[in-house]
Amino acid sequence: MEVRSRQSGEEWKTRTDRIMKAVTGHPWFLEADALYCYVDFKGEVGTRGMIERAWELEKKVYVPAVSGHNMEFYRIFSFEELKEGAFGIPEPVVSEGWEKGDISPEEKALMIMPGVAFDRGRNRIGYGGGYYDRYLASCPGCCGHIIAAAFECQIVGKIETEETDIKPELLITERRML
Repeated sequence: MEVRSRQSGEEWKTRTDRIMKAVTGHPWFLEADALYCYVDFKGEVGTRGMIERAWELEKKVYVPAVSGHNMEFYRIFSFEELKEGAFGIPEPVVSEGWEKGDISPEEKALMIMPGVAFDRGRNRIGYGGGYYDRYLASCPGCCGHIIAAAFECQIVGKIETEETDIKPELLITERRML
């Protein structure tokens, strides 16, 4: 995270824009009916442009909210519906009546997955809570496609994995797709 946070604001924006264009131009994004996406925090690849593009294309947008050891996705219609939540990450202010994301094999869904570091095999180090691994393990194969968005500086040597780790199908940086 330290290397990622050393980017200037201009570098972050330029790199984020390249990644956003690659993600929003990818067939998986274009074909998706729903986007399950993290809201960027502390120098992560920016996702607000991806979310805005999904709204423009009239896709459903779901973002995560953490409660204890669990994470659920909730549909949002604007960024005003977010507040500082678990770990300071922007998340929906969940109340009764909120539409909970329920990824099913019938839905053409795309998930954008965050991470601290990745290797060339798309193995990932998350933030240590296992939220995405548990969420995806609860419905094996239900998410249409999974893309991780990361800066090139987040690509490291070999990452040791555990049996419960779920990796993205595609990793997009400002320079390449793995």
